[in-house]
Amino acid sequence: MKTLVIAFILIFFVNCSQNKQNKIDSALLLSNKCSSCHNLDMPPKLDDHELAPPMMAVVFHLKDFIKVDNPALHKSKFVDFVSDYIISPSIKKSYCDKTTIKKYGLMPPIQLNTQEAQEVAKYIYNKYNPKEFYKIQQERIKFNSLPKAEQLAIKYGCFSCHQKEKPKLAPSFKTISQRSSIQTIKNSIINGSKGKYKNFKIAMPPVGKKLNSTQLYILAQWIKNLSAN
Repeated sequence: MKTLVIAFILIFFVNCSQNKQNKIDSALLLSNKCSSCHNLDMPPKLDDHELAPPMMAVVFHLKDFIKVDNPALHKSKFVDFVSDYIISPSIKKSYCDKTTIKKYGLMPPIQLNTQEAQEVAKYIYNKYNPKEFYKIQQERIKFNSLPKAEQLAIKYGCFSCHQKEKPKLAPSFKTISQRSSIQTIKNSIINGSKGKYKNFKIAMPPVGKKLNSTQLYILAQWIKNLSAN
């Protein structure tokens, strides 16, 4: 009985170890193998000297051109095509038009095994989708419509601890504005602070080095002006 239990435990741990070894980091593979030519951002950054089309454009193009009668099979057909093309690209297989091929040339084969290529294909199919793209675009439009100071507050994580009107992990910006001058607020942003407000034990880290002088003033002035609203 003891021998059976030990054997079971050994098999269990060997399988766990193999599963860990077999686990493929698709995002890392994509970055390591594709980012030198393809822009991987969504939406992509514009570059006049790009070596290949942005990955989002590639995926959207393929999704549009790969046709199936049953929508449930679209992903598997995409994965089959992309994984094969990654390892063995050719003009005959390509869905690119002649102008695109002429501009960028035929991509070289990527050194991945079949399983790795399939996992990368699944990853890009899920990552680059119109719904997520639309969501990101809406978030960017909303962000860009905010005052510059609020954009800075979001970018540098100020709202993780503060809110405008109500206390959170730290005092509200309005409370700070009522008790502090612009210079005091700037000093706290630059050097951090702790123990200035009763019942708030969390220390504010110094974040001012991430901001230039203009950004620092914009943020401090915005906080100070909240007491006037």
